[in-house]
Amino acid sequence: MAHANAHHALTVVDMAWPDQCNHHGTLFGGAALSWLDRTAFILASRELGGAVVTAALERVQFSAPLPSGHLGECQARIVRRGRRSGAVRALMDASDARGACPRRCCDVLLTYVALPD
Repeated sequence: MAHANAHHALTVVDMAWPDQCNHHGTLFGGAALSWLDRTAFILASRELGGAVVTAALERVQFSAPLPSGHLGECQARIVRRGRRSGAVRALMDASDARGACPRRCCDVLLTYVALPD
């Protein structure tokens, strides 16, 4: 499920399935970053108007686990935009399957560059 708004932002919600989780029953950090990168990529593609690639991930901070069976709400917003590149801040909040008890679990700054035409 995805939702975009007029403020250059995008939200995508997914569930942590057991095959995406480690032996503690929580989402792998790499899987969390993948979710955030995909969400931010969609937003950057729309905003930069073409083919883009991830150039950098900065200031990755994991602050809480996302347990198997819980929802991860990925929120991305443009924080800087140039002619051929842009920066997107992406956050992931975890909540139970009903969407209750949300808590921040990851925060990252991603840079995207547009490919030549």
